[in-house]
Amino acid sequence: MPISRSSFSWVFCFRDIGFRQIGPNRLRAAAISTSESEQDREFVDLPESFVKGMNHVDVLKGKLDDSAAALGTELKDVAIGVTVRADNPHTAQAQQKRVEGIARLPTNRTLPFEVAYKLARFAIREPEALPKSLKAPLLRWWRKNSRMYREQHNLRRKMVAMRKHFYRQVAIKLVRRKKPIGLEIIDLSKFAEVKDEDNVLANTARANRVLVAPSELRDAIKHAASRDGVNFVEVGAAYTSKLCSHCGKIHDKLRAELTWKCPSCDVEHDRDFNAAVNIACVALKKLGGVDAPNA
Repeated sequence: MPISRSSFSWVFCFRDIGFRQIGPNRLRAAAISTSESEQDREFVDLPESFVKGMNHVDVLKGKLDDSAAALGTELKDVAIGVTVRADNPHTAQAQQKRVEGIARLPTNRTLPFEVAYKLARFAIREPEALPKSLKAPLLRWWRKNSRMYREQHNLRRKMVAMRKHFYRQVAIKLVRRKKPIGLEIIDLSKFAEVKDEDNVLANTARANRVLVAPSELRDAIKHAASRDGVNFVEVGAAYTSKLCSHCGKIHDKLRAELTWKCPSCDVEHDRDFNAAVNIACVALKKLGGVDAPNA
């Protein structure tokens, strides 16, 4: 059934989901705008406490990885020829593979923290399963790093819970407007991919993708809209950033600029808000409302 003009009141809440680093401890998850009013727009920026917390998690993880690499160097020679003895044959087989992997560790590879952690926990649970030459350095490593591991693990869990709560509050605030929601369709598996060799910018983009977790925000909005009976439609993201929401011309030469001026009508745009307005207009048309500009 077509949606009438009055039911929209020309206010169409929508979200352009992505991620953008806008400061040392500031990450932008999305932009909210409408199909008409330039005043009714806002950004969704993750709390600085979350970004700082996750940055500290990365620092702790880096230290743990370094400690595991040093442990691998220490264990490489003593792991040669070691036979793991355990009551459970599956456990013995799994740990035997880890020990043999350490013995064969190439010079250009380091011992992953996860392998060191699992082998150390095994040495604690079954103290007779490994020879002293292998068990002693494992236990020393564990005593030195277990507290740091718990800190890293607990802090990460706390930060993830903070992000989930923040996104739920954003979604609740959005659906309380009782207006249709348009959301761009994004292949999140391809976010921040690069086709050539890795570089600092690409690595930062991938790290930001993990921090922002755009799929988590998208799912929170979709769940809230479905629960509260708010109209919801997904819109293809093609050219939404390059299409001028004022005159409808596509700026083919636009690259990664955050702000840009339309070469056709000279209107200046914020890239995220411009994309947001374009998505809102297309969503209006898909929902069967009145014709929106440039839809």
